[in-house]
Amino acid sequence: MGVEVDVRKATRYPPEAFVSALPVDLVAGENKVAEYVAFAPRILVFQGFSFSRLDGLSFYADVDGFSKAVNLENLGSVKGLEYEEDLKFPATRSCTLKLYAPTAILILSLNLFNFFFAIYLSFSEWKWYEQGSLLKWVGLKHYISLSQDPIFYLALKNTFIWSAATVGSSFLIGLMIALLLNAEIRGIRVLRTLMLFPYAVPILVASTAFHWLLNPHYGLINEFLLTLGVINKPILWLQLPETAFPSVISVQIWRDLPFATIVLLSGLQTISVELYDAAEVDGASSWQKFRHITFPLLTPISSTLLLLLIIDSFKKFVIIYTLTLGGPMHTTEVLTTYSYYYAFSVGDVGRGSAISTIAVLVPLVFGILWVKKILEQEV
Repeated sequence: MGVEVDVRKATRYPPEAFVSALPVDLVAGENKVAEYVAFAPRILVFQGFSFSRLDGLSFYADVDGFSKAVNLENLGSVKGLEYEEDLKFPATRSCTLKLYAPTAILILSLNLFNFFFAIYLSFSEWKWYEQGSLLKWVGLKHYISLSQDPIFYLALKNTFIWSAATVGSSFLIGLMIALLLNAEIRGIRVLRTLMLFPYAVPILVASTAFHWLLNPHYGLINEFLLTLGVINKPILWLQLPETAFPSVISVQIWRDLPFATIVLLSGLQTISVELYDAAEVDGASSWQKFRHITFPLLTPISSTLLLLLIIDSFKKFVIIYTLTLGGPMHTTEVLTTYSYYYAFSVGDVGRGSAISTIAVLVPLVFGILWVKKILEQEV
């Protein structure tokens, strides 16, 4: 005979909480009366004696000497359970760490090796195109040279503009779209799926497609605007300093928008509808509900999203390089394209590595300060 415990009635915590620390047994007093044998969705099945009521029984989890008993008053009910404080399963976490440790160590080692090797190269000189060329330590030569390079400062300024424009626009537009997609209307799931399209297209394919679309001679964007009468002659979107940077920024926003939207939408769907219902009963307007409910509850996930977008914006390369190569006249030059130019076009790996090191350290320092601020606010 078996006994089933419906954890939907038992606790607000997920059923995995009960089975993540096997073995889990039913005990009466000091005697084990049933042992766990199966787990169906939201149902724990124990094999042993049959009970019409579970008065006096307890869940008993024993993991490496750690145990916790939780009383069962009635069939399908549990009292006295505080999952975060009362149930700690170190053995389960230990097993999880052992499972993922090899992969994590391998990935971390590769990334750290590349990072520190790039730093080492930034203090060295190596002409990779010269046969027999060896690494030569030159100290701060490349950093001193960059401090006197006006194009480097222009690339650094463009990087900050690029980051602020793409991150800010992606977040704000993504928030508005997420609010619209959060509504339960007919066909909303199709719209949510279509929203992922820009993110699903390979970035090189998307960049090449936009290069054709923005072509001044046969690009569809110029043709469309000419047909509507918005312009009377083709616009050189990628060839003029005034339009090149806004054009590549717009393409990057198009690319980042789905990610920002989906993350914010997932955050919106965690907010209880009861809060909005209560606010509506109190006469709150849509703006008041957004200001006092939506925005505050979205703050944690918004902070994480902004941090990820900012860090990622400093690594962007493909769209700018494919569309403009950093031109015209360096108006779209950012740190990543300038690093690539020196490392592979000029062949000065040391100087290119110095630029890429700065491109990594700037968001790294910013991220550390951001996380520190968030942790201080939580405390």
